[in-house]
Amino acid sequence: MKKLLFLFLIAMAVNANAIQKTSKEDACKRVVDKIMHAWKEVCSLNEKQETALYTLLIERQSEIYDVR
Repeated sequence: MKKLLFLFLIAMAVNANAIQKTSKEDACKRVVDKIMHAWKEVCSLNEKQETALYTLLIERQSEIYDVR
C-alpha cells in the first residue's frame, strides 16, 4: 500500500511539473503576441526581422517570468 501511495505521489508531481512548464510557455507567447502586434503596427518589418524579434521577445519574456 505504501508503494502504491508513493507511485501516486510521484505521478502527481510529474504531472504538476508538466502543467507548470506549459503554462509558462503559453503565458510568454500570449504576452509576446500582444507586443508583436504593436511592433507590426509601428514598424514595417520583413519576415526575417519579425522572426528575429519574436525569438528575442520570447527569450526576454521567459527571463522575466523566471525572475517573478
